[in-house]
Amino acid sequence: MSPTLKKPITSERLKAKELAVLTKTMESGSRPLLEKFRLIEKSSKSKDLSFIDVLSLVRTALKAQNSGKRYPVLVSALTAVHKNIVNKTTTPVLSSNGDYVAMGDGLKWATRNIGASKPEDSGDYFAWGETEPKYTSLSPLIWKESAARGYWTETYKFNSKKEESASSYAASKYNEADGKTVLEPVDDVARVTLKGNWRIPTEAEWKRLLDKNNFTWTLVNQGKVQGYIVTSKVKGYEGNKIFLPAASDFMNQTLRFKGDLLRGSYWSSSSVLKNNQMRARYLCFTDSFNDVCNGIRCMGLSIRPVSL
Repeated sequence: MSPTLKKPITSERLKAKELAVLTKTMESGSRPLLEKFRLIEKSSKSKDLSFIDVLSLVRTALKAQNSGKRYPVLVSALTAVHKNIVNKTTTPVLSSNGDYVAMGDGLKWATRNIGASKPEDSGDYFAWGETEPKYTSLSPLIWKESAARGYWTETYKFNSKKEESASSYAASKYNEADGKTVLEPVDDVARVTLKGNWRIPTEAEWKRLLDKNNFTWTLVNQGKVQGYIVTSKVKGYEGNKIFLPAASDFMNQTLRFKGDLLRGSYWSSSSVLKNNQMRARYLCFTDSFNDVCNGIRCMGLSIRPVSL
């Protein structure tokens, strides 16, 4: 008789087992509600639980709670898990084979910014070469403890001096000493979060997108969102479009250029090697201007991924 083969223990099976144990704990009325929610917070942080998983655990905990003094306890409990629930809902929406448009330049352009659920959404903001935002929530804006000053010099990953003045920047990587001019995969947020072949466009690729012989830029207002529709004129790709919202950018704790002067700012993967400056190249546009410019690397800008 052939031996019985056991099913391999997969991450999905382990997750289901852990969820079953957590659910049983949530069904118990013996633990205070706040203690249950702290357990949910810890689990949602350490395990790959989806928003639906967390919500289900919250509902189970509330259903099993017998205390008549729900309201103040519930407020404290929800505060405890809020950060991790927000993190689950603001993770990058694009998958490894996510939505894209072929524009005729040899690239697949993602239809959305990293962290955006729709083409017109701003998405998340990243310093150049960093792979996580400086905040845990955009709305309301909640800064991480390690980034109380927001997008600034002393909190920037590759600033070797850690001083407050932008003029005192010194790059610890992507400098004249190492000669690196393009982000390595480990420092490319599109590569890290989306996997596959997704990456941040180079300076040359943004410039090619700006070529008036191939693309027509049109400022539009989609409801309350303004930005550029980029329409391909390349033979065989005529009419293919992507939308780039004017999502502004972060400097310190300020989301700039809101109101009358709207501005779009999108990182390229290309650095600037001159006098050891902490600068990189980025797409910059307003309703009357577009170009690839130099920017201080600690600024928080949008990311529009591309793939081959």
